[in-house]
Amino acid sequence: MTQREISSPKSGTVGWACPSNIALIKYWGKKPIQIPMNPSLSLTLTEARTLTKINYKFHPGNRDRNLQFRFEGKENPAFEERIRKYINSVTPLIPFLSHTSLEIESENTFPHSSGIASSASAMGALALCLV
Repeated sequence: MTQREISSPKSGTVGWACPSNIALIKYWGKKPIQIPMNPSLSLTLTEARTLTKINYKFHPGNRDRNLQFRFEGKENPAFEERIRKYINSVTPLIPFLSHTSLEIESENTFPHSSGIASSASAMGALALCLV
C-alpha cells in the first residue's frame, strides 16, 4: 500500500494504491456485509493494484453529503451504491464524513473481470483514503 498525496484538511485530494489478490482456495458463501462464511487462501499481487483518488470538500454544519464515483473515467452506479453503503457504515467511526462531499476516482493496473480481486483492492484503497 502506498500513499499518493494528501492536501488541506478543508478540501483537497487524497489518494492511495492497494494491491489486489487472487484466490487459490476461495471461500464459499457470505454472511451479511460481505463477511466470508469460510476461510480462503490467496496470494497478494503487489503489481496488480487499484489506485483510488478522492477529491473532498468539508462543509461544516451541512449534512447533505454528495458522493460521486467513477471507475476508469466512467460512472459505475452499482459500485457507487456499494461505496455509499460502506461510507454510511463507517460514518459513526469517522464523523466528519457526514459533512464531506466526495468525488472518488478509481482505476486498476490490471484488466477488470480477469479473476483478480478488484473489489477487495478497491475497497482497501478507499478505506485507506478515508482514514
